[in-house]
Amino acid sequence: MKFKKIGVTIMLSFTTSLLTVGCTNENEISHETVDQVKVDDIKEPIQEKFNQTMALAEKGDAEAQYNLGWMYSNGEGVESDETVTAQWFQKAADQGHIKALYNLGVMYRDGVGVPQDDIKAADYFLKAADQGYAPAQFNLGTLYFEGRGVPQDDIKAADYFLKAADQGVADAQYNIGYMYYHGRGVAQDTNIAKEWLKKSADQGFKAAQESLSAM
Repeated sequence: MKFKKIGVTIMLSFTTSLLTVGCTNENEISHETVDQVKVDDIKEPIQEKFNQTMALAEKGDAEAQYNLGWMYSNGEGVESDETVTAQWFQKAADQGHIKALYNLGVMYRDGVGVPQDDIKAADYFLKAADQGYAPAQFNLGTLYFEGRGVPQDDIKAADYFLKAADQGVADAQYNIGYMYYHGRGVAQDTNIAKEWLKKSADQGFKAAQESLSAM
């Protein structure tokens, strides 16, 4: 059975709603007419939102700092800049903002906006994981399994996979199933392995479905 070692790489989406423009189906087009003034109206709320978020962020509001980081990442109301994104995430993370901590972990792991650094990635994932954040627990588990930024440790890998699996993360359920199947970091138990693989498969996780069918 092949083990899925790739951690969650997609960072969390912007926590406040932004104006989006587009069709609900990429194969469909809108036949409504759009006046030029409406195009200008589309831009104004985004810029206004950016200005409001910046004002709050500069006053030290952690949620605003986190959101501002996402606006720089997505180019919402400002030119996209991953370096500035990381700087605002850092300010929010310094106040314990859990999603900012997680996102910094991803950025350091992947070298986006900051120099690649597995040690720092592990540290930020740990801080978010200690607050019970499942994606961080899963990613930290992968780092322990691979020995990236931390000493290789199957017991800790299994522990973090289990924490994330208990919160319903399908990837983690698959991985802890693997750990039980092979007896890595936990006592070997095929029955428990199947239970976790089934939970992952029930969420549509293809690797788990394939593994179950092969057992």
